[in-house]
Amino acid sequence: MSEPATPRRLGAAVAIDQDGPRILGLVDLSERLDSRLVLAESPPPGIPAGLLGVAILRAEEAARNHELPVGLWQVPLTLDSGEVTAGTPRRGTGGALAAAALEAATGLDLESLTHELAAGASTASLLTAVRGHALATAISALDPEDGFAPSPGRVAVLRLASGPGLRTAALAREGETLPATSGGAITLLSAWGRDRAEAIARLHGAVRRSVVLVAGGSTDQGFVSRLLGGREIESFPGSAVAALATDGDLLSRHGDQAALVYAAIAAHAGELDATRERFFASAARGRPEVPEELARGVELRYRGRSYLFHVERLGYDEWRLESGGLRITARLHHRSDGGVRLEAGMRSFEIHTLTEGDVSTILADGVPHRVVRREGQLVRSPATALVVGLPVRPGTEVRAGTPLVVLEAMKLETTVNAETDGRVRELLVHPHQPVAVGAPLLVLEPLARPAGEELATTPAVALEPLADAAYPRTGGDLEELCRFLLGYDAAPEAISRLLTAADAAPGTEGLVERGLAIFADLAALFRRREDEEESDEASPRSVEESLFTYLRDLGRRGAGLPEPFLARLRRALAHYGVASLDPTPELEEALFRIARAQQRQRRHVPPVLALLERVAAGAGGGEGLRDLLDRLIRVMRGREPNVYDLAREVRFHRFDRPFIEATRRQVMAGAERALAALAGETSETGRERQIAALTDVPQPLYEWLVEQARTAPPRLRCDLLAVIVRRYYRDRKIVALGGCEEAGEPWVHAEYDHAGNRVHVFATFTSPAALGAALATFAGLGAPYAGERTEIIGDFFVQEAEPATDGEATAALAAAIAAIDFPAAVRRIGISLFRARDTRHFTFRRNEAGQLVESEVERGLHPMLGQRLQLWRLSNFALERLDAPPGIYLLRGRARTNPKDERLFALAEVQDLTPIRDITGRVIELPALEHTALEALAAIRRYLAPLPVAGRPQWNRLMLFLWPPVYIPREEIDAVAARMMPQIEGLGLEKVVLRTRIARPGAAVPEDLLMEISNPGGHGPRLRFRKPRLEPLAPMAPYEQKVVELRRRGLTYAYELVRMLAPGEEEAPKGWPHGDFVEHDLDASGKLVPVTRPRGENTANIVAGVVRNFTPRYPEGIRRVIVLGDGSRGMGALAEPECRRIVAALDLAEELGVPLEWFALSAGAKIAMDSGTENMDWISRVLRRIVTFTQGGGEIHVVVCGINVGAQPYWNAEATMLMHTRGILIMTPDGAMVLTGKQALDYSGGVSADDNVGIGGYDRIMGPNGQAQYLAADLEEACRLLLRYYDHSYRLPTERFPRPAPTTDPRDRDVCVSPHGGEFATIGEVLDAAHNPGRKRPFEIRRLMAAVVDQDHPPLERWQEMRDAETGVVWDAHLGGHPVSVIGFESRPVPRLGWVPSYGPEQWTAGTLFPLSSKKIARAINSASGSRPLVVLANLSGFDGSPESMRNWQLEFGAEIGRAVVNFRGPIVFCVVSRYHGGAFVVFSKALHDNMQVAALEGTYASVIGGAPAAAVVFAREVDKRTRRDPRIVELERELADPGRGDQGRLRARFAEVWEEVHAEKLAELAVEYDRVHSVERARDVGSVDEILPAVRLRPWLIEALERGMAKEEAKATS
Repeated sequence: MSEPATPRRLGAAVAIDQDGPRILGLVDLSERLDSRLVLAESPPPGIPAGLLGVAILRAEEAARNHELPVGLWQVPLTLDSGEVTAGTPRRGTGGALAAAALEAATGLDLESLTHELAAGASTASLLTAVRGHALATAISALDPEDGFAPSPGRVAVLRLASGPGLRTAALAREGETLPATSGGAITLLSAWGRDRAEAIARLHGAVRRSVVLVAGGSTDQGFVSRLLGGREIESFPGSAVAALATDGDLLSRHGDQAALVYAAIAAHAGELDATRERFFASAARGRPEVPEELARGVELRYRGRSYLFHVERLGYDEWRLESGGLRITARLHHRSDGGVRLEAGMRSFEIHTLTEGDVSTILADGVPHRVVRREGQLVRSPATALVVGLPVRPGTEVRAGTPLVVLEAMKLETTVNAETDGRVRELLVHPHQPVAVGAPLLVLEPLARPAGEELATTPAVALEPLADAAYPRTGGDLEELCRFLLGYDAAPEAISRLLTAADAAPGTEGLVERGLAIFADLAALFRRREDEEESDEASPRSVEESLFTYLRDLGRRGAGLPEPFLARLRRALAHYGVASLDPTPELEEALFRIARAQQRQRRHVPPVLALLERVAAGAGGGEGLRDLLDRLIRVMRGREPNVYDLAREVRFHRFDRPFIEATRRQVMAGAERALAALAGETSETGRERQIAALTDVPQPLYEWLVEQARTAPPRLRCDLLAVIVRRYYRDRKIVALGGCEEAGEPWVHAEYDHAGNRVHVFATFTSPAALGAALATFAGLGAPYAGERTEIIGDFFVQEAEPATDGEATAALAAAIAAIDFPAAVRRIGISLFRARDTRHFTFRRNEAGQLVESEVERGLHPMLGQRLQLWRLSNFALERLDAPPGIYLLRGRARTNPKDERLFALAEVQDLTPIRDITGRVIELPALEHTALEALAAIRRYLAPLPVAGRPQWNRLMLFLWPPVYIPREEIDAVAARMMPQIEGLGLEKVVLRTRIARPGAAVPEDLLMEISNPGGHGPRLRFRKPRLEPLAPMAPYEQKVVELRRRGLTYAYELVRMLAPGEEEAPKGWPHGDFVEHDLDASGKLVPVTRPRGENTANIVAGVVRNFTPRYPEGIRRVIVLGDGSRGMGALAEPECRRIVAALDLAEELGVPLEWFALSAGAKIAMDSGTENMDWISRVLRRIVTFTQGGGEIHVVVCGINVGAQPYWNAEATMLMHTRGILIMTPDGAMVLTGKQALDYSGGVSADDNVGIGGYDRIMGPNGQAQYLAADLEEACRLLLRYYDHSYRLPTERFPRPAPTTDPRDRDVCVSPHGGEFATIGEVLDAAHNPGRKRPFEIRRLMAAVVDQDHPPLERWQEMRDAETGVVWDAHLGGHPVSVIGFESRPVPRLGWVPSYGPEQWTAGTLFPLSSKKIARAINSASGSRPLVVLANLSGFDGSPESMRNWQLEFGAEIGRAVVNFRGPIVFCVVSRYHGGAFVVFSKALHDNMQVAALEGTYASVIGGAPAAAVVFAREVDKRTRRDPRIVELERELADPGRGDQGRLRARFAEVWEEVHAEKLAELAVEYDRVHSVERARDVGSVDEILPAVRLRPWLIEALERGMAKEEAKATS
């Protein structure tokens, strides 16, 4: 680079006093851009000292020649070709930059000096020596990219640097709008240094640390930074700007990579922020919606070039970008001044930004960069809809108003038009795609190039300095996975590597456990049911519902939500580094990511399975891992079968199997000791003792015994052979056992009697080569014993040298056997091939032709073991042995006549039934049985885990043979079965069969029995005993095939439901009343009549009949008509055949006077080409019949046991949800009532949810809105709920009330001693004036209700999870043995969940009825009418009258209570337990009902209005009068009336203070007087209350009043 040939321009500062001029210093003014001074320096650099001296002389001469007046002047000097020329002096210092540089160099204050000179001061004493070096510059509102044209605007950010040697001055204020024509300086900066280099560095640093951002304008900060940071300023003093202009590189490129990276991050972060805002907006409406994954591509324009980035968010402050094959990982650290520190590629930048539309000005270390985002206009969907038309294509140019997308929602089309002219850049949807409101549809870009997109004039930005040197491998993939599981972005290749890697890298075990913990803890927030072990009885809502409630209002910080849920939430948030529930951006981001992680859960499954595989291989450990796996198992139950199965397998492998192996090693150690003793034993008695000890070892020993026999001496080999024979024939009474040696091999001969025959067993060890000879020897040994009543058996234990396939081995063995002429008495030959602890058994039996042929069904097991395990029962199946632990025989069977019938059979022998007992002698564990079952179930799970859920074998069995005989009471076997249930889940087991011999006390011979454990409803084990079967297991009949097919779909066949509800006497679980079912069908007249036919031969899509359960109270049976949807037939679709049968079922129920039970499973009206609106007419006929049936007093109880679509939910509503209906509706977690299914809603443009359960399931919808009354964990619990409900409600048609239940709870029990908890120790304290003065302290009404009702009959709460109705409590209970409906009113404030309107109460106040609690109470009264008495325990201050309640039908629902009381058929017993006021008095007045008895406890209150509101409203004037008569007020009024007092202001303030105090006193005083007058005694005296009771009489009086009312009702019925 050559030095630009430019003259130097200097300025000499001259001070003129009375004595003449004095030169203060020289300033270099050469650095100019056009005519504008950019940089001033003092002293001028690069000029020889002599020449500077000449310049000073010329300046003095010019000042003297011009006879300048007193003041400061500048003499311009030009230095050109060694000549100095002075110009005309100018008053002042030559501008702000020159002054700033001179002041910094000299230390002078020029402004003060100007004033001093004007005042006559002399410069004689002025020190003017220049010290060091100084520079000054300014940042101005100029646009370097537009020829430094003025670029004013509003000063958006102004932050000035500070530091040693620096002076800065703001020439504008932050927020100030610069004049439209201004291009002046915004800030002035000067720096001093001991030398020029230090001064330049300081000034450059100040420019880089200064933040100057102008909205609507630009600055030249980048140019100034380039000037100060370039080598030109060092190389060409005084002409650096000219050198820059010559090269054409006027702007600093420092930080351009950081600016692009930050702009890309900010663009994507903006989209994420908008998405997060939409998420929380939807959450506030009660339905959090997580939009689909955002497009992560960002296109930027910078200095005329385009840059495309792929942006991923890795954490709250961590990002990854990819561009041009480079990967950049960036971390942002937010600063308190609004800036950000960006770290990438081992470099750090201070970032400040100003964004205006698509243009961002980004300061990177003080260097501005203008970056344009080329997003285009994102056109979004205005509503949830279906895309039905796309009239444009990418590249199409459109004008404002041009149709872009056609949407359809609920049969109505909506056209989305272009708002501006533009060009379609990208389509983001396709035809027939459902879209949510706000979903992106297409991108529209402008036709013209946006401002800021100048043509490329500079080289492309090199991003390599910020790129990752290499993708980290150690822990990197697992860290990526953890981010992915947290809902952030992850590199696909990292996940792929993780799925294919064999094991974890060293040192990453903690990340494996962390990944599993993230998955488990986040998924735990979306469970639709609480875990039983963690549930909170007071808060039965689902975990997911609690999460949605929390998300509706983060400001409440989870107030009122169950503590178990909050603990789960905190545990999940801890994975994001969030420790508090205080609302912060970090908390919002974590919650959004939690929801995004849930949305991706299916995508998380494969990597989570990979993590579990690593844990199985040994990663991680300790109790923390055990707890983590248990947590994962609980969370995944019923959600992700593959994860659930593998987690159980890993749990077993890592924690259960080691314990089993330790037990096995302990047993083997005893076997080894017995073997050693046998080897050294010389006496026959001792040998027999050790042989017996080895025979009794309770675990498989065959391979070990054969291995020991290989090297044993002859005698010991013979003894070991005897042990093997005895172990295989342990269930035979061997009467003789002897040994001999033939051809150098030991032989054992055993005899026993079986089925009238004498059986001779000959056994030997041999080899493949000697097998033929051994067979011949066996024939010879057996010949002497041949006879009519004799069977001869041969067992050959062959040490196999080279393995052969089963087919090859069978052929070779068959040939060897065929070569020998065996006596006819030889009935069976067993050959066991042993090699390296792998044994294959082959059994040959006589066929009908008398030939010895292989019995394939017994292949793999010794025939005696197969006989004990009843292997012969599997003869109808082709069997394949699968991998399993020693002693477990896992077989895959395929029915020979039905290849679709594929099942698993796990068989094992349990040889030790020694129980572990507690101190009372009760059996608490059967270790050998439970460990064997655990291993067998784990083997089944291991085989099933890789298979797709829909393709897994069902109807599997675990078959165990228990040895020796044992007697354990049934209830203790029940406990063992219950412990097995969690292991059974998900294995498709039909049953567990335990074959045992029960040694009953006093019985001479053990009884051979089968114990069958089944779990038809998934809720608990059913145990039954029966005699062993004597026929082979039959392949599946069509009925079983239907059962299995429905089970695969998560449904229960209708007939199986009946078996569950009304099991036979032998099948009934403990505590379950047995019953019967008579199927009915239509006769020729259209009536339901009994039919006798096999199960499953119904011709309609429903099953109907009459069901009974027999109980001690109803030995004749609790009879009901039952209707069940048949999911095996068109998913229960409804047409004429189904509707005729439902109408007939209602007719039958009405005729019999019994309830109708409806297990609802229906896809709605049948839709077919030949069937249409006529089906809707038939559905309407059913609807009409339901209305007439329920209005006539009939009860319909509905169990929603699957999906209910369209018509069925309306039927359910007509049957159970209206005010007059008395039936109950029970739902299961998988049940849903929807008018339109999710898929249909999506494709019709309606608003749906993530699944059908989200649209009409219990947890989110039907439980909170009260349309479902109970939730059952599964169908079995639903059946239990039905039967529990009948305990309280069922009555025979000929009887007026339900029959009383026997009770041991004394009628006269004092409820006062019952516990309460919290502020009150007992109920007595709640009802005591000393502990609860004025009955105003909160208490729990459920505690009082529990104290009143019978303690030996648990109550059943209805509508427990109905939202916004918490102040009404409805129980079905027993009182004095009588079934009653009990109503209470919550007597403590109840937190509101979710959004609270400004015109409503912040909480549900105690003793107050709100609209939905009023509705609940009215429905409860109607439900009990005509069935059972009603008992009301009242602490009721009245109805809430807030605007919210009035808007939400408070009047209507309150009136419904009054109507329900008037129409109630039966006795009502009402007792005031605390307070009773207002409108509540009206709707529960005894004047409404002729058979209503009202009492009040002593110390309670009953009046039209409470004392406090009466005093404040009704008697307000009297309160004011009493206040004015108070001496304190009288005295203050006298003082105020004195005109001579000078402290009137103080007196008035004092008066207001005292007035408020006295007024409150008088208000309370009058309230007490009112309550004293309008007491409960007055209510008794005027007849509103019948009796006042002491608290100890509460329960006795209620029972007495109940029985009086029932007697009155029965007398009325008979009159």
